[in-house]
Amino acid sequence: MKIPIPKKSYEWKFDVLEILDVHDADTCKLKIDMGFGIYAIQYFRLYGINAPEITGTPEYEKSDLFKLAQKAKMYLLNRLNKAMEAKQKIEVQVVKKEKFGRWLAIILINKKNVNEELLNKGFARFYMGIGSKDLVWKNYKGV
Repeated sequence: MKIPIPKKSYEWKFDVLEILDVHDADTCKLKIDMGFGIYAIQYFRLYGINAPEITGTPEYEKSDLFKLAQKAKMYLLNRLNKAMEAKQKIEVQVVKKEKFGRWLAIILINKKNVNEELLNKGFARFYMGIGSKDLVWKNYKGV
């Protein structure tokens, strides 16, 4: 599935220098090269997708959805770390700022859209910020 880019988007691209944290499969903290010797550390929310939450109640942490959240997080973390080790080009393409102040972005590894990869592998669902994120995973029955 392709994730549509809005007509009014920044589409700034920055090289990723370091993976600092992968909170879950749709939120990560990256060190980016902004050019001219300027670097920034920023949290990014992956644009167009929603992955299951990595934290929750003790009940939730026994669920299949929590197991998927762990698998999805590890997939993204491993994908990014392997790309860094292989010295592949990792870019973050900034789309826009969301209502909580995080930047919505697409992660590209050698120009391949990682957001779409997570979506197509079943680690995330399509989400454009409209409606409840909880409803996106409401009928999840397991892997």
